[in-house]
Amino acid sequence: MNGSSVFLVAFFTSVLASVGTVFLVERLHVFEPPAAPPAELAVVPSLSGQSEAEARANLQALGLGLFVVGRESQKEAKPGTVIRQAIAPGQKANPGEVQSVVLAEAVFEVPEIVGQARDAAEAKLKEAGFVASFDAPLSHAQIPAGNIAAQSPKAGTTLKPGEEVELRVSAGPAEVEIPKLVGFSLAHAKNVLAEAGLQHAVRWVDLPETATYVVLRQTPDEGTKVQPDATVTLVINRE
Repeated sequence: MNGSSVFLVAFFTSVLASVGTVFLVERLHVFEPPAAPPAELAVVPSLSGQSEAEARANLQALGLGLFVVGRESQKEAKPGTVIRQAIAPGQKANPGEVQSVVLAEAVFEVPEIVGQARDAAEAKLKEAGFVASFDAPLSHAQIPAGNIAAQSPKAGTTLKPGEEVELRVSAGPAEVEIPKLVGFSLAHAKNVLAEAGLQHAVRWVDLPETATYVVLRQTPDEGTKVQPDATVTLVINRE
C-alpha cells in the first residue's frame, strides 16, 4: 500500500470516528447537565375563619399568593375572615399560584323599634348605622301617642349602612272602621280583626246546604266605626 492510500484510509477513519462520537454525544446526552427536579406542589390548606393577614402568611409559607375577590355579609362569620376559597383544601397548587378568597363583612340588621319613644328610636337606629325617616302618624289602640307604632323594613332585615328606616309615630287610640268579613273563612276573619285591633265573638248556626266555617253575617256591619278593642260578632255555619 503506497503513501497516498495510507493517507486516505487514515483520513476516512478519522472522519468516521468523529461522526460517531458526535452521534453518541447527541443521542446519549453525555455532556448535558442533569435535568432539574420538578418543582414540588403545595397542598392547599383550609383558610376558613382566618383573617386576611393570617391566610396570606400561611399561603406565603407554602410559596402561594392570595387575592381577595370580594366581600359578603354573613351573620355567622367574623368580619374580615375567609368564608370561601377558590382552590379547595387538600388540592395541590404550583409554586406561585394565587388563591382567590371571599371575606366576610359586617352585617347591619335593623333593630326592633316599635313601641319605643321617638327620640330613643332615632338614637337606636343611628347607633345601628341607619337613618330614621318619618311618615304620617298612625292611630294605634295599644301604643301610646308619641311612641313608634310601625317601622319599615321590619326588625332583622339586613341593610347597607346609612340606609333609611321609615317610622310611623302612634297617634293614640282612634275609631276603627270595621272591615268586610262576610264571605271570609273564620280563620281569615279572626286575623283581619286582630290586625285592626278588634275582638271577635262567634255565633254558631246549623243551616243545611250552606257553606261551613265561613262568615255569613257580621255585627256591626262593614264600614261601621267603633272604638278600638270593640267586639265584632261573626255568624258561622258549622253543619
